[in-house]
Amino acid sequence: MKPLIKKREEPFIYNKYYLSAQEKWVRKMEYLTDRLSRRALIYLLFLYAFLQGGYFLYNIYAECSQKNSEINKNPVAISKIKTINFKK
Repeated sequence: MKPLIKKREEPFIYNKYYLSAQEKWVRKMEYLTDRLSRRALIYLLFLYAFLQGGYFLYNIYAECSQKNSEINKNPVAISKIKTINFKK
């Protein structure tokens, strides 16, 4: 078990394309947010979290309250047993 949690001697080397994409993303986000105050950034973060939570709750509610799903249309298809033919 000890070799699994041994500290790595050499640092992990990331792919150059990954590092390039990461650097471009950082530059773009810095450009978009450098004009905003800290308070505005926090408000935007809460707004984003609230909207995403509402979206996911809506999806869960819509899926659970579906009245014309396949299960309700054809309940016989669920209880039908399919046999497997084994060749000996």
